[in-house]
Amino acid sequence: MKHPSLALLAVCLLLAGCDHNPQKAARALLAESQTYRQQGKFKSAEIEIRRALQLQPQSIAAYRALANLELQQQHWTTAYAALREIVNLNPQQFDAWLDLGRLYVRNQEWTEAQKAARTVLTAAGSSTAERAAAHQLFATTAAAQHDPAAARKQFQQVTTLQPQDPNAWVNLALADRGTGNLQAAAADLSHAIAVAPHAPLAWVDLVRLQQASHQAEAARVTLQRGLAANPGSAALWLQQADLDYDPARPAAAQHDLAILLQRQPHSPEAALAAGNWFATHDNGSAALATFQSALAANPASAPLQQAMLHTYLAAGQWRQAQALSQKLLHQQPDDEAALLAGARIQIVRGQTAKALPVLQTLARQYPGSAAVFYSLGQAEWQTGDRAHGLQHEQRANQLQPNQPSCLKLLCRMELASGDTGSALHFANLYRQSAVNDAEAHRLLGEVALRAGAPKQAVQEFTAAGLASSSSAADHVLLAQAAESAGQLSVALRQYQQALTLQPGSAAITGDIVHVQAVQQHWSVARATIAAYAAAHPRAAAGPWLAATLATAQHQDAAAVRSLHRALTLQPGFLQAELGLGRLRQQQGNWQRALYWYQQALQQQPDFAPLLTLIGNLYLQQRQWDQAQAYYRRALTAHPDFALAEANLAWVEAQQNRNLNDALSWAQRAAKSAPHQPSVQDTLGWVYYKLGSYQTALPILAACVAAAPRTPIYHFHLGMTQIAAGQRHDGAAQLREALSLDLAPPAAGQARAALRAAPR
Repeated sequence: MKHPSLALLAVCLLLAGCDHNPQKAARALLAESQTYRQQGKFKSAEIEIRRALQLQPQSIAAYRALANLELQQQHWTTAYAALREIVNLNPQQFDAWLDLGRLYVRNQEWTEAQKAARTVLTAAGSSTAERAAAHQLFATTAAAQHDPAAARKQFQQVTTLQPQDPNAWVNLALADRGTGNLQAAAADLSHAIAVAPHAPLAWVDLVRLQQASHQAEAARVTLQRGLAANPGSAALWLQQADLDYDPARPAAAQHDLAILLQRQPHSPEAALAAGNWFATHDNGSAALATFQSALAANPASAPLQQAMLHTYLAAGQWRQAQALSQKLLHQQPDDEAALLAGARIQIVRGQTAKALPVLQTLARQYPGSAAVFYSLGQAEWQTGDRAHGLQHEQRANQLQPNQPSCLKLLCRMELASGDTGSALHFANLYRQSAVNDAEAHRLLGEVALRAGAPKQAVQEFTAAGLASSSSAADHVLLAQAAESAGQLSVALRQYQQALTLQPGSAAITGDIVHVQAVQQHWSVARATIAAYAAAHPRAAAGPWLAATLATAQHQDAAAVRSLHRALTLQPGFLQAELGLGRLRQQQGNWQRALYWYQQALQQQPDFAPLLTLIGNLYLQQRQWDQAQAYYRRALTAHPDFALAEANLAWVEAQQNRNLNDALSWAQRAAKSAPHQPSVQDTLGWVYYKLGSYQTALPILAACVAAAPRTPIYHFHLGMTQIAAGQRHDGAAQLREALSLDLAPPAAGQARAALRAAPR
């Protein structure tokens, strides 16, 4: 057995003399960890950092290295712990406070993010750059909470602190545009150009703003000035190509890109930008020609080779893609691009499950490859592994930041997971990439629509050119945003344009009828339905449309007759069965409603909204077990369906059982639907049931503010205020709930609470 002193001596020698100079040894370990990190060997890097911490348990440098490593790997919890250690050791470490604030933003903990920013702003020793970053944090929280005025105020502070930073002015312009002040936004961008004429993004944004304001000539003049100041800017030449693009006469746009390639004849980046522009404008042959020409000058360029393979795949040219990948593998058997191409071919062919093992192996072999992690994340997302898919897509973006395809996919992923704040972040980054301006505006519009900002969505969809699109789906999307924003004439015009592109569409005709009904143009709506029925006399959609109009006019008997007529024409017609179910439910005949919903369920047995609707019927009858069964079926069909999650939590809370499980369901639902008052109300009520009154109060108050005519929200807030000792305010809320016709049994509970509360 080795003597203990000898073992200790061996360890000390390994640590480069830890007994004599632990600080020097710790620095050596941190340097080694940085080398491992650069090589993508994250586990080895972490081991070295923790060895350094053993030598110096209070080393801020070691905790900083650990935080950076964990942030890079998206390990948010351990990154948070390391950052907290830093600020506990030294509250003057403002970069750590800022990173903490960004983590809070990611978790939508707006109050904590603002506290972190305020710490930096109120400290005497923070630098100008740190104070500017703190204001940026404040602006981000304001924008995420749909307070553009507050966001603008904070961005204005950033420009005051960093007046020579063009990005500060560009961000202020975005905020001004969000408040609808396009004139101020134009002035901000002009200021950005004045301080940094060689920053292309400000020029591009000003051109786009002028286009959105219908200042076509001014946009052309601005673009010419920008090109004069930045003659080799790919972003500006792409903008010029967008400005000149006409599908019927593409020569002008092609000429613009030819000038770009002449200005940068040997630049892979310029060739990639031009080739990708051609690819996104459905000109795959021009994209391939551009990549091939660039490859002749840059034969070792991996991005160009990958672009060639991607273009082959996008065009469905499997044979060419396979041949190119085999050629590359013949030259180099472990060629990453060629192996990756094979996996991508499988993904495109729908063989994603076969591609996954290949991609997982590539990820282990090439831990620093953004392209590998991009495809791995895409494959995992498609096969239902959303958590790992999102994690690996974020890793791809860290390895090669701001690649347009990755930013776009990340935005879609975050949007699907309900995180509109992160989706907006990636959509803005995608817009700044200036690869496809129209697609970027469209993506921003989709995020805005999901985030409950329909007016902004209309602006973005208009900037994307949806109003002049040849696709009916584009016009419908713009119409839906306009309808949500209350711009009914715009919505009606877009729905009608969609119908001209897709004649005879029952769905679009129904949208038109709905808008006409909202406008109370009953005779016009009837004429629209009559025209459809005359053109399609045997279609069940005709009487179904008549039923929707009758329902809007509260003519239930006529609606029932029309729906039965629809079922005669087409037995099992889903919309008619759902319509009959809704009518019977409104009439209080829950058993007949259940019958029709069950009939509809036979057509779509995995339709999560319908399963949740049936669960709600049982919930109204206080048949808890049946309600839970349908909510669980809905979540099996759609694991992230927020309403089913919230209602499952509600059932548990109403029975005062499994409240911890109820909280878990409610938190998941609230994250998926952050702007849905009914979902947030459930979360607040579960907190009330758990006795966490102070946590529940702001949530329930926000629900009342969002829907002041909903009695149950006043009831929940009132009960919570009374429990928290705010008896006077609570009593006022309960009286308001009763005045709004609060339903039993909550009404009885409210009266009992009022009798016990002081007047």
